[in-house]
Amino acid sequence: MFGLFNRKPREVDQPISGAMFDEIEQEHEELMVRISDYIDGRLGRMKVDVRRRRFVTRSGKAMDIGALARSVHKKKPDMPIDDIEQCVVDWLEQSYCPEGLSEEETEKLEWRVERWIGQLENSDQIGR
Repeated sequence: MFGLFNRKPREVDQPISGAMFDEIEQEHEELMVRISDYIDGRLGRMKVDVRRRRFVTRSGKAMDIGALARSVHKKKPDMPIDDIEQCVVDWLEQSYCPEGLSEEETEKLEWRVERWIGQLENSDQIGR
């Protein structure tokens, strides 16, 4: 009589399909590429003041990484601020290399950039 109420056992041991996570990851990677492309173009038109840890526009407005990210986000609201900040940091680490520097000047610049980024990471101002 109570056999009518037997439930089908749940299949909890079945692995979760990775396809859903792969799709989410791919969408995020595509977004990061779009942000990086946009940042590359924008930062290519700005001066970088590594000593003061600022980006300077052609009009002379100076912005730190957070202000720059908020400015980009205001124009491109589909780009999350944390991702913009990360792309700016990646640009500083990987793409920023002014021409005409001696080896000693390049090393000093790299050291300053590392300190700038290190300060941001230590203060949790960027999501790494």
